[in-house]
Amino acid sequence: MELIVKHQDIATLIFSGVVALSTVVYAVLTALLVVETKQMRRAQTEPKLVAYVEPREEFINFAHLYIQNVGPGPAFNVAFKLSGNKDDEGAQLLIEDFSKSRFLDTGVEYIGPTQRMSSRDTAFTQEFQKKIKAILYVEISYRSSTGRKYFDKYSIDMSQFEGAGGLGTPHLYSIAQSLKKLQEDFHRVSTGSNKLKVETFTHEDRERARAEWEEWRNERLQSTRDSEEST
Repeated sequence: MELIVKHQDIATLIFSGVVALSTVVYAVLTALLVVETKQMRRAQTEPKLVAYVEPREEFINFAHLYIQNVGPGPAFNVAFKLSGNKDDEGAQLLIEDFSKSRFLDTGVEYIGPTQRMSSRDTAFTQEFQKKIKAILYVEISYRSSTGRKYFDKYSIDMSQFEGAGGLGTPHLYSIAQSLKKLQEDFHRVSTGSNKLKVETFTHEDRERARAEWEEWRNERLQSTRDSEEST
């Protein structure tokens, strides 16, 4: 007991140090949690715009420039700039084709999550050798709902499509064509240009069929009896 009383001051000092250290650790963990929460909230509300060129599924000789928001948040005040090297004639041709879409010049106020915008097409059937060797630069500036500004620049090398092709008919295009044919067939029937062939089975037909079946059955029975008598 005397030993405890003698070292009471030291014990109190140690206990106070442990409490102070625990308080510091708790404060640090709380600060880290707050920072992580802010980062998670930002990641869930921030946009991400990407630019890419892709041939049309049903006509691979035609391609579009696509702008898509792959982020979870909306993008505001979106502006675009297309450019290429001065000596790159193919890039200038692509810019001329894609820029026929007005939104690439004027920009757009809003692009929502998963929303995709498409430019006018460019035809590889025209100036193919120049376009397939082109390198197109797309600059995109925008801001998030929290006011944070973004700037992205993409380099699109068109040579990636050289030698590309496809086998068979795309599924969506095939379905659309089948639905179109079905609609045309239905229209011809409804307007009388084509008439449905309907076969009817009247009461007289049923009676005649029953009589024929009875006659056939009686013949079979008679044939069986004759065979048994002969044996």
